[in-house]
Amino acid sequence: QGELPDAIGRSASLASPPALQATLPFDDDVVFAFAARDFDGARSMDGTVRIAGDALLGRLTLAFDEPAVAQRVQEKLGREREHMLRALGGPVLPSDHPLHRALTAITFDLDGDSVTIEARLPAYPDMEADLVARKAAFLRRQQPGEAANLVGAISRGALAAFEREGGPGPTPIHQLCKSAIDVPRDVPRGTRYLPNPNPGHDYETGDQQTGWRCLKFSLVSDTPYRLAYRQGSGYKGPARGGPDPGPNGFEASAEGDLDGDGVTSFFSIVGRIDPKTNTIVRSEIFTDLPDE
Repeated sequence: QGELPDAIGRSASLASPPALQATLPFDDDVVFAFAARDFDGARSMDGTVRIAGDALLGRLTLAFDEPAVAQRVQEKLGREREHMLRALGGPVLPSDHPLHRALTAITFDLDGDSVTIEARLPAYPDMEADLVARKAAFLRRQQPGEAANLVGAISRGALAAFEREGGPGPTPIHQLCKSAIDVPRDVPRGTRYLPNPNPGHDYETGDQQTGWRCLKFSLVSDTPYRLAYRQGSGYKGPARGGPDPGPNGFEASAEGDLDGDGVTSFFSIVGRIDPKTNTIVRSEIFTDLPDE
């Protein structure tokens, strides 16, 4: 058995067989972690995962301060199950597939101010290979959204920096941040990169006019993408069919190689200064080979 921590959303190491635990297609490989991810109002969590014969059994109890909150959580979990079916099953998951039966058989029992989730995942032929493939497909579907969010955040940082008033004289000056270093230097090949948080490294570089510090952008979690911010020149997108913002613009981009085959995906948002209004006009996101 293994215990889940009391803190909501924290990772836990559960004592299921290593090969099976490594292939379970849940966030952070924590069984049922999805069930508690959004419920900050939980007073406590108590969960176990164990092997019973040829099946993996999981049980998680969430306790709340009020029965009404517990009831809302129970209803939300029911909706979350449908999301899990769509996410893990992919476009088509036959109703007679063991994984479909296991997900639809998950129970969410309401007892006063607590909700207990129970599930049973039986072994089936080629189970490990099937779960590995489904987890990989799930991550591939999720990661383009991650890239779009990151590129959007960088572009918003560029916009916010431009709107800040600066300059030594009484007249406000609006200017774009100068280019930042790429983080990491090379595109991760089938892996995820964890940024170095120490001063002078990765997103802790630049100053008030330059780079990531000017953008006020940082990332503490790992990502499969190389992130970049270019201003004035050196844009990556035009070579891949993307927009060129010119000398008075910027480009925020992300490049990934999710399967490690050397072919990269690319995402970018560009911005240009409108000389008539002295404001930034941002583009929609451009993508090239987003599933790579």
